[in-house]
Amino acid sequence: MLVPCRRAVDVTLVLTVPALAWLGRTSEQAKLGGYGPIDLETAKALAAEATSFNRVLTDPCSGVRVAMDRAVYSPPADLARWVRIRDGRSRFPGSRTPAHLADIDHAREWQQGGPTDADNLVTLDRPSHNLKSAGLFEEALLDSGAVGWLDAWRHRFEDPPNDPLDPVPPGLLAGRAPDEPCPF
Repeated sequence: MLVPCRRAVDVTLVLTVPALAWLGRTSEQAKLGGYGPIDLETAKALAAEATSFNRVLTDPCSGVRVAMDRAVYSPPADLARWVRIRDGRSRFPGSRTPAHLADIDHAREWQQGGPTDADNLVTLDRPSHNLKSAGLFEEALLDSGAVGWLDAWRHRFEDPPNDPLDPVPPGLLAGRAPDEPCPF
């Protein structure tokens, strides 16, 4: 007896293969999502039968995802965490909003082909994000780590990268006597 109106089930396998292992440079194992480690030959056989791929590049030391295929709009948690750590604050010039309170924004808009990767993501406070989305500013992540800004009147601005060696802001320690014990 046939069951009417049944649709086929789409199965998605999540196969993680370290690129260096794929190239034969390391002996790391591949991982099959929901199952665990599998040998590289089985991974190659599964990949050979795949009709499509979502490519995810990860940092070989930390495992943080640094790039993903166009199918992914929102950055995964580890990539978002890395962008927040890297930026330290909203990257709009003059903004002091901490990165953990800011949005993660595509410097080159997603709708215009901007990828979801560390080289295209910056943290922006909500008002600055809204100004950019309204078309009043354009941004670009520069090779130096600075964020370049262009306003509607074609004025250029740059926001330098966060420097972890910056001295403590003077106002942060104001009001405390030098010999006073730490409050925590």
